[in-house]
Parts: sequence; C-alpha cells; structure tokens
Amino acid sequence: MRYDAAGLFDVSHMGELEVRGERALEFVQHVSTNDASKLEVGQAQYSTLLQEDGTMLDDLLVYRFPEYYLLVVNGSNKERDLAHIQRHAGEFDVRVDDRTDDIALLALQGPKAEAILARLTDVNLAAIRYYRFREGKVDGRQAVISRTGYTGEDGFELYVNAGDAAALWRRLLEVGAGKA
Repeated sequence: MRYDAAGLFDVSHMGELEVRGERALEFVQHVSTNDASKLEVGQAQYSTLLQEDGTMLDDLLVYRFPEYYLLVVNGSNKERDLAHIQRHAGEFDVRVDDRTDDIALLALQGPKAEAILARLTDVNLAAIRYYRFREGKVDGRQAVISRTGYTGEDGFELYVNAGDAAALWRRLLEVGAGKA
C-alpha cells in the first residue's frame, strides 16, 4: 500500500445551505457558535449549531462568499439541521437555499494532492491557506477549491456542479495515476 500519493473520496453527502440577505451575518451569528464576523471573503471556519437549550445539535463549516454564506452540514443530519436553521430564518429576513442536490463535493487529500490538482487548474493552490478557499476552474469546470479538510493530511475539497462530478472524478484519478 502506498502512503505517499493522494486519496480521492466523494463527500457529496454533506449538505450545502446558502444564506442570503442583508442580515445574513447576523443570522449566521445567531445559529452558529463561532464568530463569523471575523471571516474575510474567501475564508471558512469550523463551528457548531446549538439548540435552543444550548446543547449542541451538530458541527458545520461556515464559508464567507462576497454575496452570501455557505453552511456545510453533515449529511446524516442535514434535514434536522436545515429545519432548525429555517425555523430562525424568518426572524432575520434571510433566504436559506438548500443546494445539496446541485453541488458535489470531492476531497483530494494526501502528500501529492496539490501536485495532482495543479495539473488541472490555473488557481495558485499554494496561496490557499488552511481554512481558505478560491473560486476557479478545475479541468474546465467551475469549482470552489477549499483547503478545509481534517483528515490529517493536506489537501483540497472541490465543490462542483453535481453534473460535473463523475467526469472530474475520472480526470483526477487519471492525473493521479500518471495517465494524463
């Protein structure tokens, strides 16, 4: 078994929820525990969702885009998390859009992840620090390229259109195997 290359796995089961509106930050601050006001555009943070009694409902990632926040919740809890989040949305006049079915999430992790991905994108991957992300193209497909993995290895998460995932998966495997 080789431990010096990279692994590719599909984590599309995760839930992606877009929060939009003038009070989106205030809303994110209300439903999550970390201080989202400290996020710069292009930055993500690990946080948690709390229930009304203060107990933890779930953990999540919060991404800050120029026009919205993206909440990435655990797939097995997505329906429960979404219901909890939507219960509070009206208080803040924000729109919460469930984009889970539209977005695929591929994780490329390991010592050679950056070298493999670099062959498929013009994005300066070395400039993406931990818990940061960039938008760009990967193998000609629009993607959010994130460095938020917590596998213990360096790597990237690729948020792409669900219809592009299978072809991108094959290309990443080809490049990783040295066949492309």
